[in-house]
Amino acid sequence: MPKILTITMEVNDAEFAALLDRIKERGAVEIVEGGEGPKPSGETDARGVIWDARFHASTKNTNQDGSWKARRGMSDAEKSDAEAYESAFTNPAPAAAEPEPVTDDSQIPAFLQKPAAAAPVVPSAPTPPAAPAAPVVAPTPAPVTYDALIAKFTAVQADPKVGSEKLMANLARIYEAAGCSADGSSLQTNETQRAVVMAELEKL
Repeated sequence: MPKILTITMEVNDAEFAALLDRIKERGAVEIVEGGEGPKPSGETDARGVIWDARFHASTKNTNQDGSWKARRGMSDAEKSDAEAYESAFTNPAPAAAEPEPVTDDSQIPAFLQKPAAAAPVVPSAPTPPAAPAAPVVAPTPAPVTYDALIAKFTAVQADPKVGSEKLMANLARIYEAAGCSADGSSLQTNETQRAVVMAELEKL
């Protein structure tokens, strides 16, 4: 009765082809290609590298420095992959440095900055009320003596542009504006009335 024998061994491409030809002479051979290849076993060497059948000897022997012995017959591409694999354990990528805290607000985007506290509003002092306008005081007329007023009457009567007729036609109005008596007797004692009458005579 034939026996089925399963053998796992390391061979290079030439050895694999020769061995395959020998096996084909004894019976059918099924070759499965592809797949992800052998998985790491979880065993580590002195460097912390996990043993991987793709790159390390199946005997799992180590070199004098405690590192795994390389699998025999690897191609240049496989050797390059092996170096990259082991480098991932011996030269791990440095951890990303934590960002330094930002203390300068100018480095913070405007939409993330806290709004500055509004300055307290100091009430302004009330505006004092405007001073009332000083009343307009009419200029005080120059004092007029009774004799000066009589002299003015005489001059107006003698003036050909005015004369006695025009003077008498306006006399009642002039006395009324000055607030004196109809006969003009108050002009003898009231200097204010004399000043008003003098001003009106100047207008004739």
